[in-house]
Amino acid sequence: MTKKAQVSVIIPTYNEESRIGNCLKSLLEQSLANKIEILVIDDGSTDSTTKRVQEIMSLKPSTNIRLISQIHSGPGAARNLGAKNSKGSILVFLDADMVFDKDFIKKLSNPIITNNIIGTSTINEHFANPENYWAKCWNIGRFAAVNTKKGNPFKSIILNKKNNGGIFRAINKKYFKLVGGFETDGDYTDDETLSKKLGSKAVMVKDAILYHYNPSTFTEVFERALWIGSGKHFTGTFSIKILNLIKFCPPVALIKALVIAVKYKYLGFIYFKIIYDTAVWISVIKSI
Repeated sequence: MTKKAQVSVIIPTYNEESRIGNCLKSLLEQSLANKIEILVIDDGSTDSTTKRVQEIMSLKPSTNIRLISQIHSGPGAARNLGAKNSKGSILVFLDADMVFDKDFIKKLSNPIITNNIIGTSTINEHFANPENYWAKCWNIGRFAAVNTKKGNPFKSIILNKKNNGGIFRAINKKYFKLVGGFETDGDYTDDETLSKKLGSKAVMVKDAILYHYNPSTFTEVFERALWIGSGKHFTGTFSIKILNLIKFCPPVALIKALVIAVKYKYLGFIYFKIIYDTAVWISVIKSI
């Protein structure tokens, strides 16, 4: 590795004032900290996200952190803007609600450097805030959605099925540029589009460890569910909209909540489920 940054870490943010500090501190403690640059691309936050980033930059003036702001356009557009302004030959795409083992970037990047592969991802993802009510219920909801018996919803993250290589965490920049980066429709599935455009999946790295925080407040859950509900999986066609209007309406949400609460022996899930489904339902209504 040369003295200049070889790895560009790109983090899109939107109202992440409570998370971005821990994320950046974790990256500054990486074993490759002096070989990476960190680009925070703020996607039009209305809270104190940018102020928090600037505070960290002032405390660590010698570190290679850059803050770039854009009008709210979605994470795909933010990641593309970060890539456009990056200096490294390897791009690493992370989220503000994550923290990392000190060798995370090194282990994620090494296969690209040594084996000349397109890119990598990790299957070693841990549940960072299982003690929080909202985070715990979010996790139970993910387990219920895929109807799995593997793992413990109160302790472990269940990976999205599409992240069996379908979501790149790190990629050789030349391949990213070859396909023009991510799609930018603002959908929560933007991060899946890179794999589709490449026609290739990421190589999974088992020992690259990250810790992921689930939404931990009423507001975070409601806003995230509104965003998810506006995605093409819920509003892509008129028939899909009608189906989801029924599936997420309050009476049906209550029935689903009761079934899941009994299955996982956690009655507290009922309140969460009604809040989550109502937010999705509102987004579907707005799309009609």
